[in-house]
Amino acid sequence: VERFLMDEGGGNTYPTDVAQQMSMPRTAIQKYAESHLDHTSGIYRFPQEVAVITVQRDAFLLPEMQSFGPFYSEAYTLRREASTMQSNMMTWLRTNSEKYILQKCARRNGEPLRICSIGCGDGELDLALIEGIVDSVRSSGFSGIEFVGLEPSPSFREEFMENLRKAQISPEFCKFQLESEVFVTHTVSEHAKDGEADIVLLGHVMYYFENKGE
Repeated sequence: VERFLMDEGGGNTYPTDVAQQMSMPRTAIQKYAESHLDHTSGIYRFPQEVAVITVQRDAFLLPEMQSFGPFYSEAYTLRREASTMQSNMMTWLRTNSEKYILQKCARRNGEPLRICSIGCGDGELDLALIEGIVDSVRSSGFSGIEFVGLEPSPSFREEFMENLRKAQISPEFCKFQLESEVFVTHTVSEHAKDGEADIVLLGHVMYYFENKGE
């Protein structure tokens, strides 16, 4: 109890180095603790004061940092350009997706391979995956590819379509659908079709999940 009172009374009020130098009379601590002891339950009940502070964001000083704002896409692009992680992953997807991803999908003769990308961004990883499997999709028992991408950032959706045009992927064989929907866990997307997707991609999305183990 004494340690708790020291931490709450000193550590949360003063800087750590100052609180460590402070000394409270032992008798004063004991007297305060005893005055808040519920003898019936044997529980100490100390008064708590809670203050709720609402801070209004000044758009001029602090940009919108959610995924649908322009700052997010700009900051993400800068981070990506400063690392080889993205380019290495794209190379791996183009050369290994057929063996390590497509071959693990259950065959559904006459039906398309369904890909859902949550937070697809500008599509670099998604298109690298498709480029790595497109030549083997039919021989794996699928009629084509149906791609649904959820991306709340307007600028990223525009870049996705531009990257798609550069990739020169057949629009007859691969159907693309981009939606501005923000993915919410434990809810069913209005764009989800019956059944499950064959491949689900989550790029820089997992940190939004509270229970990642699920």
